[in-house]
Amino acid sequence: MLRLIVQHQHRVKIVPLDRPLPLRLGAARDNDVVLAYPGVSRHHARLEPGDGALLLVDAGSKNGLWVDRRRRRRARLLPGRAVQLGEVFLSLEEVASADAELALHLHPAASSTAVAVSGDTASAAGDAISARDALRFVRRYAGLAVDEPASRRAFLEAARATLGARGVARLDDDGGRPALAEVAGSFAP
Repeated sequence: MLRLIVQHQHRVKIVPLDRPLPLRLGAARDNDVVLAYPGVSRHHARLEPGDGALLLVDAGSKNGLWVDRRRRRRARLLPGRAVQLGEVFLSLEEVASADAELALHLHPAASSTAVAVSGDTASAAGDAISARDALRFVRRYAGLAVDEPASRRAFLEAARATLGARGVARLDDDGGRPALAEVAGSFAP
């Protein structure tokens, strides 16, 4: 299964490509994939099938499509290759069938400060967090050393961005009781 990875600064949005193509991409709400980011036109591009790959086709946008610092009218979207639209970078990610089929959901305790992830979208407590997204995060950052404060902060921000959560907290053991150590993002109601 393929997923579209949308990256803006340190934030990542994941869009499963489980709908029929073509898909319209842009900042306007009537697009199939809404990209409300700086430099993305209201109707920026289309994602369509092409010779053994997916093609991103410019829809007459102001800022166009950029690959390797060159403006393109069309660009092949391949895993590991980024295409820039405004300030956003798009790429494809192949998901192993075992990960894609993982349908377990972990339900957080209902509280006004809990944040959950359902699919790839953050929402208030009561929704489910996708085990697939949690597994993806664990696999991606399993070997990361987080001994220094700056590394821990970067790790928390990566967790927040990867999971699409508004906030992520790190707990430490304080004499057998969990204690809040650090927070990335916010937990505002």
